[in-house]
Amino acid sequence: MSYQDKLGRPCGFLDLEDKENSGHFVRRFFRLEAQKGVLEYYVDNPSNLPEGSNPVGTIQLQYISQVSDAGKQKPKVQFCFVISIGGRKYFLKADSQNEQERWIRILTDLTKIKVPKQDIPRQADGDCNAEEITKSYTTEIVGGVVLKREDSDDSSSSSDEDEHTRYMLPSKSIREPIKMGFCIKQGARVKSWKRRWFVLDSENIAYYKSDTWQGKTPLKSIPVMEILDVRESRGIHLNKDNLFEIVTSARVFYCQCDTPGDMQDWMSKITTIMLSKEGMQRKKSMESKECQTTNPVKLRSSPESRSSIWV
Repeated sequence: MSYQDKLGRPCGFLDLEDKENSGHFVRRFFRLEAQKGVLEYYVDNPSNLPEGSNPVGTIQLQYISQVSDAGKQKPKVQFCFVISIGGRKYFLKADSQNEQERWIRILTDLTKIKVPKQDIPRQADGDCNAEEITKSYTTEIVGGVVLKREDSDDSSSSSDEDEHTRYMLPSKSIREPIKMGFCIKQGARVKSWKRRWFVLDSENIAYYKSDTWQGKTPLKSIPVMEILDVRESRGIHLNKDNLFEIVTSARVFYCQCDTPGDMQDWMSKITTIMLSKEGMQRKKSMESKECQTTNPVKLRSSPESRSSIWV
């Protein structure tokens, strides 16, 4: 059963899946050290262990991207929840539903920071404008990156919208989606990382502020025909897992996925559409050449040239 110790730290026993997808759970004592920014776990309650005993493992709070009910992933495991960190998932089992919900709530609240309106955030790089100061927003720590989201979807102010506006297309251009999902992308001017909802169709890959994208204009839409390459990113952002690049003549888009499998799926689907487009272009080019060969242009002679024949 979870409780708060004398120092006000949430703690208690949980069953931890020792290896991801192994299905084997071990009993561990968890203690949340909010000031240190870690969730520690021990083989037993530290009060029963020799003084100075170290935890057998820690989970850094700053790297947590999501804490949620794991009923769908582990339908046979009661009161199970999952902590997602990049490509790793920690599956934990509580003793009751109330305890499960309590841990989810505590961890979720700790990885979100609510900033009220009129509160001026202090930024080291000085990139703070008047519009941002007057808005209420929530920051989330996702994959080790602080992500800022406005509380209201009414405002369209974003560094994304200032990037190469020639990529902007109306939402009606979005066709039947081939793949959708969240990715974390780097901005063009301000090199911050933001969580965006990506939608890929047969013509474009677009991204929006949230997954309620239907009927809205994307922050950006990249025509597939303008994509030169899609590849896994190596050697640029060494602290980013599951990162891939969308290369165009204007810039390189860096996108981070939650898992390696999701990254490979995005690259595969984008590449498939690119190859399909290239094949269609080659076919049109060949048909155009054949048309020119079978239907040569007939030059009309001038009156002067016709009259010179009879001279």
